[in-house]
Amino acid sequence: MSSRYRTSNAVEGTKVNSIRTQGKQAIKKKEAAEILGISLTTLYRLDISGEGPRRIKLSQGRVGYMLDEVLQYLDSRQRVGVE
Repeated sequence: MSSRYRTSNAVEGTKVNSIRTQGKQAIKKKEAAEILGISLTTLYRLDISGEGPRRIKLSQGRVGYMLDEVLQYLDSRQRVGVE
């Protein structure tokens, strides 16, 4: 296997298979949904509405997300609960 592919723990308790390109990590849409704690359908709805992280084309017929953008989106969401 090429050194270009690697597995990392990007989010506590979440195993992410990622592709490193130019110092950044691309992740599959299923992994992005898992990190965000939402379904693939909800991720698709966010994508259509332009509200979620931007997707990228990984290959013909396959899309993914940049890990740093997914984490930034997660951080940007309003926190709820008792402080």
